[in-house]
Amino acid sequence: MMHLLQRISNPLLSIIAFNIVRGRGQETNNDEICLTSPPFNDPLAVADKPTIHVIMSITTGDYFTQLIEGIKLQAERIGETGVGIKVSSADGDDVKQAQLVLDAAQDDRAVGILTVDGHADNMCDAISNILKNTEIQVVSFDFDGEPCSSKHILTSQADMDIATLVLDEAIQRQGQNLNVGYVNDLNYAPLSKRNSIWEAYKEANNWTQLFFVENAANFTSAETLQQAIGKSILTLKEEEDAVVDFIYAPWDYLSINTVQAIGRTNTIDKTSVYGADINDQDIFIMTNAMENSPWKATAGGYPRAIGASLIRMVAITVAANGVLSDISDLLTEPLIPWGDSLQTDADFSETIENVTDASVSLLSDIGSHIKIPVVLVTQEFLVENDVTNMNDLVASNPELLLPNFMQVCWIDPIVLDDMTAAVEEYDDGQGGGEDEQDDMEEGSPTSLVPVTGDRDDDSTSSSSTSLVANVSSPVMWLTIVCGAYFSLGFF
Repeated sequence: MMHLLQRISNPLLSIIAFNIVRGRGQETNNDEICLTSPPFNDPLAVADKPTIHVIMSITTGDYFTQLIEGIKLQAERIGETGVGIKVSSADGDDVKQAQLVLDAAQDDRAVGILTVDGHADNMCDAISNILKNTEIQVVSFDFDGEPCSSKHILTSQADMDIATLVLDEAIQRQGQNLNVGYVNDLNYAPLSKRNSIWEAYKEANNWTQLFFVENAANFTSAETLQQAIGKSILTLKEEEDAVVDFIYAPWDYLSINTVQAIGRTNTIDKTSVYGADINDQDIFIMTNAMENSPWKATAGGYPRAIGASLIRMVAITVAANGVLSDISDLLTEPLIPWGDSLQTDADFSETIENVTDASVSLLSDIGSHIKIPVVLVTQEFLVENDVTNMNDLVASNPELLLPNFMQVCWIDPIVLDDMTAAVEEYDDGQGGGEDEQDDMEEGSPTSLVPVTGDRDDDSTSSSSTSLVANVSSPVMWLTIVCGAYFSLGFF
């Protein structure tokens, strides 16, 4: 690491670079200071804080509600003053989503854009334009297609793992040579990826698919979706005397409505459900909504924790891009003596290649697809461990908070107490910070209660061992002054 710093003549830039390439995902020892990276380091920018726009295809369902809650919760804990969040929904309209991306780039405070869902055919022109002509960084969650440019970062839950974990459980519980049903919507990237695993498992295990309720996310209401699923089950039962052994519905909105449809057709004791995603409502449906719930297993992550990790990813990308731009300019500069050592270009290039760590890999893997870890949750586990909500589940499996994923020293990590407070605030119907009223753009199909909370200036997470310099830190001011002197050529 010192090789990298030896090449940078500006002490302020060297400390920022040190923070970016070393601090990520690592605890900071008590004798080290972690300075917040630009543009998140202005303690006076409370009223004019950097903004990240979240452009979503749809916001229907508890999953997306909690995803947004996690985004806002983490945003308040980034840098010196937090990050502004503006959420916009395209109501399932791909063309509208692309336009919302372009509109976001017109915001003078915008430093990053997070897209949720969306298709490359409709989105890439807008995303490529922004990445080419502005300093705004774009991260896309559950994007359908390849990266729009070498600077475009794609991320998603490990969707194939979500399907594999659940379908392996179906084999273990129920076996092969079965009659099965299927509820899905292949218009969305994660559901399409899970479909590829479903097709492979169906063939390998001789599962006979008796019906497919397709385009399931686009029914006009949950009621009409339940009616379509129920009709498929009853038609088979009445006309062919066929029993559906299980139904695969790989999104919790689909899983819940499938369970409701099974209840209406009085086939709870004959037909099981294997789903995806996990939240409080899902846990209730799996354990307490009805006796012997047909929903036997699911897989996924904690939506609030996923949302938090996504906004960390955008912030880290923004910070890393700025530092790398400055560092790259130094690669062609003459060798700079530092103490008694000199650094060769070859050594420096090797250092640049090796400074990234496995937990983030954003600096070296721009354009790659970053997978968010997932877990299997079975009905049996929930019942045996008396799990009634996500707090219980996270307490039994802290990895759901993604404690080692997309972490940097200048972002306070989310812990269980944060999530508990968020849930309580949401349940009480309380909003977040005083500038939240314009967080949700017009056109969203749901009214989402923002969950945030301003921190005291001197507060830190109880689980964080980072020593973060704040506005009153003499080291920070000394660094800024020295950096300015070097930049102006006084030294």
